[in-house]
Amino acid sequence: MAFSEAQYKNFIKVIAVGAVAKEFRKSAIMKKIESNIRRDNLIATGELVAFKASKSIIPTSDDRWLVDEGGIKIKTVNIGPKNRPVAVSVSIKLRYGLTEGRYFYLTSGSPQKRWFPNINEIAKWIKVKQTRGKSFKIKKNGIEREAQKDWEVKSVAFLIAREISKSGIIKRDFLEPFKNKSYGVEASLARANKRIIERLFELYGTTFVDIQNDVISNVL
Repeated sequence: MAFSEAQYKNFIKVIAVGAVAKEFRKSAIMKKIESNIRRDNLIATGELVAFKASKSIIPTSDDRWLVDEGGIKIKTVNIGPKNRPVAVSVSIKLRYGLTEGRYFYLTSGSPQKRWFPNINEIAKWIKVKQTRGKSFKIKKNGIEREAQKDWEVKSVAFLIAREISKSGIIKRDFLEPFKNKSYGVEASLARANKRIIERLFELYGTTFVDIQNDVISNVL
């Protein structure tokens, strides 16, 4: 039974989608990023690590690299002898990265920024951290105790804000899994491309496969 170019495009797209999805699930890039965020204690409100709800980082999970329309397109399939593909052109488009500007200056490689933060916002952050076991001490009349009253929490917040205004903040490389040479975006995509080519060769024999990768980083 002879297949049309459109039918071959559908067959090959299934192969390509499966290969890309399998490699990115195996690499578990988003799981590793979440682990880094928790390791570095960057959780206050929880929004940064709540990828699906806040969309602070895309993709929102390791099974959502190809949710965009047109994430994979089979551009052309040239059919040769025996009605088999002899040349295939594939386009793979991926988007990833940090989408929330408020987290940008936490990342390694971002410019050093010194400013006097909003004390009330830091006070809210302190209260959240306290509910999770973090201790913030205040000293009065030589006696040190946990900051509990609003004015005590704001006093601690002022000291933190003043330190940030002088020294900036500690940078964290929690997005490193995106660029990791062993399992990052480029490495995972390279393995997926190899899997696609091998599968098409297995099915159709000698076939020229042109894969065009369009990888867009949204790190602000």
